[in-house]
Amino acid sequence: MGRDPVTGRALRPYRRLPEASSEEEALEYARAWAEGLAPGTAAGRRLDEMLAEYVDGLAAYGRAAQTVETYRSTIRHQVAPTIGSVPVGELEAWEVSTAYRMLMAGRSGARPVGPSTVLKMHSLLSGAYEQWSREGLVSRDPMPSVTKPRRPMGSARSMGEGSFSALSAALAEAMAKGGADERACAAAAYVALSTGMRDGEVCALARSSLRRLTHELNVHATMTERPRLERKPMAKSSAGCRNVAIDPECEERLAWLMAREAGELGGLPEDAPLVTRDGSWMRPSAQSAAFSRLARSLGLPAGTTMHTLRHTHATMLLYSGVPVETIRQRLGHADVATTLRLYAHALEGADRAAAEAWEGVRLGVGGCATGEPRGGGRDGR
Repeated sequence: MGRDPVTGRALRPYRRLPEASSEEEALEYARAWAEGLAPGTAAGRRLDEMLAEYVDGLAAYGRAAQTVETYRSTIRHQVAPTIGSVPVGELEAWEVSTAYRMLMAGRSGARPVGPSTVLKMHSLLSGAYEQWSREGLVSRDPMPSVTKPRRPMGSARSMGEGSFSALSAALAEAMAKGGADERACAAAAYVALSTGMRDGEVCALARSSLRRLTHELNVHATMTERPRLERKPMAKSSAGCRNVAIDPECEERLAWLMAREAGELGGLPEDAPLVTRDGSWMRPSAQSAAFSRLARSLGLPAGTTMHTLRHTHATMLLYSGVPVETIRQRLGHADVATTLRLYAHALEGADRAAAEAWEGVRLGVGGCATGEPRGGGRDGR
């Protein structure tokens, strides 16, 4: 397999083959694996090609479809134009750090990218090199020595109360009186606002996803569009695979919508889309564009998107005192750190709800002090 250009040591890639049931079968698996390794794997194979194979492996093992699509986009737009041609075994930490700085500064007239985009690239490279190093494909991992940008502290953008009220009224109107296209757009937006689901998850809901006995929506798939429109199931162990409780009004609206769709389209099976224009699955990009047009027509703040509805749902729940862990589960975040990072700005509202709850406890157990409060309350402290 050649020698590492830095250490000079012979490269001896290895791989476990637990799927093999016999020695003969293991040899066949090994031959097939070895045929995919070009001579001098670590020294000779292009980084962008190896990353593409790595991401294919993530998809095969059930990584979230959105994550896979994000990584593929990162390879095309950030890795390939900068360090994609570097052999995987020769990549140096300074080359990666330089690529990050070039991307953020705007290389060769290209638009600069933000820290969040660079951090996605860093996450992809770190995961790939950790695996390649563990499996023996490379002899060293340069990523721990790479200088990366700090994660931005900006908060997720949500709608204000006025915009929320205007949008809610418009969605109800369009669902009740709009044509098929207008009704489908409004229904998808209504579900996203009511549940915090991602637009791909909303578009992938089937009629059977509405569980009326438990009053919830079962989220177990997402719609992807590359290389073609496809409804991809989520791994059962992933955080994205979840049940999201819905309020009575949302449940009744969805039941009414399903009945109307079935009447107009001549009956629909249980595995048909929950929200649809013509009985087919909707493209998330088309839904996103339709909602953006609706938002502009209502005079909502510039930049209001389908994802704004997800942020609005989470922010308003935090303002109402719902525990962060509950919101994490509802949104399908992998860990609570992600939820805290995105919605730290809303925790002041949660703290106010905690203070009001404590007042109820104090009054309920007879802890109310007698006499006039010292200092005259809020205005006199």
